[in-house]
Amino acid sequence: KEIILVLSSAGALVPVLSRVKISPVVGFLLTGIVMGPYGLSQLSSYFPYVDYITISDSSDFPALAELGILLLMGSLPERVLTKEILQVHSH
Repeated sequence: KEIILVLSSAGALVPVLSRVKISPVVGFLLTGIVMGPYGLSQLSSYFPYVDYITISDSSDFPALAELGILLLMGSLPERVLTKEILQVHSH
């Protein structure tokens, strides 16, 4: 449940941030902050339905953090290669 929740939230937030020229990495970080146990989950005592859209158990985060690192490592070579190709092409 948690992986689907985080990926779908990031999938909605990252394109919005990309439109305003903000890095996707910031989008993933914001998703983790908002969806995590110290974000919106703190409001679950006032709004019980928040438990359905947040991750309140912090023991689930190590696996999600590892997934995030893998996704980040996968996107870095793409960014570096794109910049290098553009620099070579412009000369």
